[in-house]
Amino acid sequence: MSKLRNKRLQEEIRREVAHIISTKLKDPSLKTMIVVTGVELTNDLSYAKIFVSTGGNPELLDSLKKAAGFIKKELSQKMTTRITPELLFEKDESLEYGANIEKILSDLKKESPDNESNS
Repeated sequence: MSKLRNKRLQEEIRREVAHIISTKLKDPSLKTMIVVTGVELTNDLSYAKIFVSTGGNPELLDSLKKAAGFIKKELSQKMTTRITPELLFEKDESLEYGANIEKILSDLKKESPDNESNS
């Protein structure tokens, strides 16, 4: 499969899964706390790794994994491909990592003026 087609399918899957989570799932905590950050699709379209940020709550990822069958069924109705991939939900730690780096930088910035005035 061409790289361009693969990227388009990944983006379509990301968009549709985010929509399904926010509108079709009954668990209200999943609707507000889950952010779909990316999708990795295998070349044969058999598996799709869905990367999600859970806001530091690991129970949300477990709930999402339990709802994978329902999400796949809803996704199959929206996709135009012959095969709907198995959905594998993975935690994306990039947002938490970025927030941690931002906190460290702001802490260093707060310490910097104090150190200069004491010298």
